[in-house]
Amino acid sequence: MRALALVCLLFLMGCTVSIAGVEVNNHLLLNAINANDVDQLTEVLRDTSRKQLNKKGNGGQTPLMFAAMSGKDKAVLPLLDAGF
Repeated sequence: MRALALVCLLFLMGCTVSIAGVEVNNHLLLNAINANDVDQLTEVLRDTSRKQLNKKGNGGQTPLMFAAMSGKDKAVLPLLDAGF
């Protein structure tokens, strides 16, 4: 029941959820950007596909746009290095 509640919560937050756990959860990426944590972001970027990185969220922003518009200066460079 808790797992179902978590999946529903992530879905409502606009995150990607994969039953097999193969696809990286957008929530981890956005949390790392929001925290402006380069180490955490680098770790998440290693496990994130380029398609997922370029995916626009509910506000029509890519993760790079979100980082820049939110003033998360430390998060911008790793995102650029990842190929944006």
